Amino acid sequence: KFAPVVKKLSPFIPPNGVVFDVGANHGRFAKALAQIHNGSCSVLAFEPLEYNYTLARSVLNGFKNVKLFPVALSDKAGEEKLYVPIKKSSNRINHVTPHMGKPGCESCFESNEQKQVYWTIIQTNTLDAIVTGENLVRLDFVKVDVEGAESLVFAGGIKSIQKFRPAIY
Repeated sequence: KFAPVVKKLSPFIPPNGVVFDVGANHGRFAKALAQIHNGSCSVLAFEPLEYNYTLARSVLNGFKNVKLFPVALSDKAGEEKLYVPIKKSSNRINHVTPHMGKPGCESCFESNEQKQVYWTIIQTNTLDAIVTGENLVRLDFVKVDVEGAESLVFAGGIKSIQKFRPAIY
């Protein structure tokens, strides 16, 4: 599913590039990114929901060019609530659509089918702090899919984005 998309994006990612997958979910997009240019790129993937992180860790096992972080990138380091809708039909969490939201606004993120919401506390960090902490000298490509919190990711990464001018998807 993701390989054809990543193939079309690969001209925007140089060989030996540094790639961020923000909102890695189950890790399949990060896996496709890790395979381009004969595996020469470094992929840093971020997934805060424990269930998804566990699946991503399994999918990405064996990829030496991928580093998976159990955090959400945001505008500040700390802790946040992550709201996860519960599917009414199966009474299971909808691990594809978790979101950070304001307390009391949980219903804004429900669908007609999803009336219950589970929440958990997650760790957050900023894109800028990760770039500094990992001693990165480049950032070539950033994929962000974080269910409406994209502006928080960019706010926490403005220095790195201005400095490295990565392609953003």
